[in-house]
Amino acid sequence: MGEAAVRSCEALPARSKPPPVKKPPPTAPPLSAPVAPPATSADPLSGLSALSKVALTGKEMLKLREEPVRWFWKGIFQHTDVVELAALSTSGKSTLCMLLAVAAAGHEPIELLGFEVTPVPEGKLVVLVNVEQTLSSMQRKLLASCAVLGRNPQAAIGRMIVVPRCNFSTDTPAWDDVVRLAERKAIGLLILDSRARIFRSGDSNDEQHEAQGAERLSKLVNTAACPIVVVSHLRKASGFGGRPTLEDVSGSHQRAAGPDVVLALQATRGENGGVAASTLYCLKRRDEGDEQHPEPVRWAMGKDENGAPLLTVGDGATGTPSQPNHLKMVELLREQGATTKSQLAQALGVSGATLNRMLTVAFAEKLVKRVKRLIRGVERECIAARVTTEDVDRLAANRGEVRP
Repeated sequence: MGEAAVRSCEALPARSKPPPVKKPPPTAPPLSAPVAPPATSADPLSGLSALSKVALTGKEMLKLREEPVRWFWKGIFQHTDVVELAALSTSGKSTLCMLLAVAAAGHEPIELLGFEVTPVPEGKLVVLVNVEQTLSSMQRKLLASCAVLGRNPQAAIGRMIVVPRCNFSTDTPAWDDVVRLAERKAIGLLILDSRARIFRSGDSNDEQHEAQGAERLSKLVNTAACPIVVVSHLRKASGFGGRPTLEDVSGSHQRAAGPDVVLALQATRGENGGVAASTLYCLKRRDEGDEQHPEPVRWAMGKDENGAPLLTVGDGATGTPSQPNHLKMVELLREQGATTKSQLAQALGVSGATLNRMLTVAFAEKLVKRVKRLIRGVERECIAARVTTEDVDRLAANRGEVRP
C-alpha cells in the first residue's frame, strides 16, 4: 500500500460502537395459570392436578385387581346400568316392571325369570313411575307380583314410591324432586314407564327433543348411582314375526348410545288376541367380558285353578290370555250401567282415542249401544251394554228359572 493511502486511512475518524441493547426483565407467570413442571417418566401426571383426579397411569392400572361384576339382575344388568326395555303395547312390559320392582324391594335375593335379583340396600327405595297405568291397575299388578314371588306386600310395597298416571314429565316440579331423591342417594332402583310420556317436551320424534331427553337422563344417571330402567316402544313392524333387533327400538335414547343394556319383549297372542306369553330378549349389554348374552326367556302371568295369580317360566309357559280391551269395557258397562264416555275412559284408565277404538269394535260386534240418561238434571249421551242371550240365561239361572 502506498504512503498516500496509509495517510488517508489514518485521517478517518474512529467508528463509534452501538449502545448495548437492554433486555426486558423476566416476568413471572400469572397466578391463575401456574406452569406445570416437566413430566418425568416416573410420574407423568405430576403437577396435573385436574387430570390426576380422573386418570391414572398404565402402571397404576396394572397394579389394580380386577373388580368382580356387581349384578343387580344377574346376567342381565349391573348395579349402575341404564337399561332400556322396549316392547309393543300390551306385550307385558309394565307387568315385568312390576315384577322387577317387587323382587328388588324385598330383603333377600330372589329369582325372577330364572335370574337372581339383588334387593336394594337397606335405607334405599324402589321408585316406580308408570304414567300409563291408573292407581288401581298398579295396585292390582303389584299385589299379584307379590303373590307369585312370595313377597310380603307390606314389606315389599312399603319400600316403594309409586307414581301412577298423572301429569308427570321432566318439565314438572315432581321430576325435580326425583332428582333430589337421587342426589340424596335414596334410590336403589328407578323405573320410568314410559319414556315417550315422561320425556315428552316438544315433538317426540324431533332430533332436538331426543337430545334433550338424553341429556336429562344422563344428568340423572350421573347423580343416582343406581340402576335405571327406561321403558320405550318397539317399531310396530317388529310384531310381525322374527326376533326383535336394536333397529326395532324406536323413539329411544339409543341414538345417543345411552343405555348400557337394551332388552326387548315380544308377545305371543292367544286366540282372542290377548297376551298368552311374552319372551324377553337381551339385544345389547355393555362391558360383557367373558359373559354372553342370556338366552331368550319365555314367561307368562296367568291364574291357577283356584284363580290365584301364577307366574310360569320356560318354553311351555302360557298364562290365561288376557281379555281384549273392548270386552273388558263391556263387562264394566254391565257392572256399572250406562256411563258417559269421559267416565268410561277414566274407569278403564285409557285415553279418549283408545276408548273410541274400543267402542268401534264393540259397536261392530253389537255389544254396546247409545242411550240417553239424566245426569244432575241434564240429559247426556251415554254408552250401555246390550243384553245378550247369555245375559238372559244367567238371569234366569239366578232366579231358578229354566228358559223354554
